Amino acid sequence: MLVMTRYPRRVDALAAAIDVSPNLRDALLQLQMLPIVGQTDLVVDRATIGRGLDAFERGAISATTLQEWAEALHTAEDAELAPADRDVVARALFVLSTPELFGGTEDSVREVRALIDRSGSA
Repeated sequence: MLVMTRYPRRVDALAAAIDVSPNLRDALLQLQMLPIVGQTDLVVDRATIGRGLDAFERGAISATTLQEWAEALHTAEDAELAPADRDVVARALFVLSTPELFGGTEDSVREVRALIDRSGSA
């Protein structure tokens, strides 16, 4: 159950980002504008990363959106990284949010896909 908050729009936007929903661009814009709500029960896990990679690979989101998505989730203080996946998810979000450090978006996606494959299926 989500924590009751004065900012339900932020919680909705964060949930949309975690789900990689069709309105992801709007959700990312809202996350930039709305204040952090405190802890919720929203969790970012390997499946979340897999949804982001899949959306990029099928052309549903651009390289820029993938990077912004990863950065938003990496810095969201009101979502938790799944305890069982914490190291893998943190590394994946870092790599995807800073593709310039890893040879560009395509190389970042390949690295993260390999990381997730090594750690178990998304």
